[in-house]
Amino acid sequence: MLRFRQVENLIGVDMAKAENIVRGSYRNIVDTYNNASESSIAEGKVWYSQANHIAWQVTKLLDSKDIRVGAGIIAALSPQMDWGENVTEALRFVSVGYSIKQTRANNMKAKRISEGEDPDTILGGLKVTAFYHAILEPFGDTPPVIDSHGQAIYSGKPVSKRDRNRAFSNPRVIRRMQTSNKRASKKLGVHHHVVQAVTWVQHRKNKGYTKTKAWEV
Repeated sequence: MLRFRQVENLIGVDMAKAENIVRGSYRNIVDTYNNASESSIAEGKVWYSQANHIAWQVTKLLDSKDIRVGAGIIAALSPQMDWGENVTEALRFVSVGYSIKQTRANNMKAKRISEGEDPDTILGGLKVTAFYHAILEPFGDTPPVIDSHGQAIYSGKPVSKRDRNRAFSNPRVIRRMQTSNKRASKKLGVHHHVVQAVTWVQHRKNKGYTKTKAWEV
């Protein structure tokens, strides 16, 4: 058996390793926000409110009055998808019962949510659950959404695929980036979901992922 000191040392090593994955600063988030175009700021300010509206539409198509259903389905089908595609697949799901562009596991999550199970018990991963809650409560006190774009914004430079994968599998790293987003939010005096959305939109434009509005992707 490991002695207490050995366990303590192992924990210290794990913490040190976590600190070296996707290193960055809240200042990079602040700078990205301050350098965002007027159109990106306008878009980011309503991003989650519009997502909330779409979640209501998905909910109503299933004859439900519980927005958690629509938000949960959208979140369940979100991994590895651009936003426009995510919306399309959510609408396809409520129409035919499955998404042709998602995994069987994620389709099953969406199905269970559509049948009334609590998304908080079905969805997995800090990114997906944060996305679900941001859609559910656009101005709520829920954790910021951290995806690969958010990691690059926090880092201030491109993040390797290896480090992206390591970050997503390490809750300590994701929470560090979420804390930095909230710190940037406090510095800017803007709600953290708006800060995340504005910087996400601008970063995608900077990288050429979208010509005008991120919603068109």
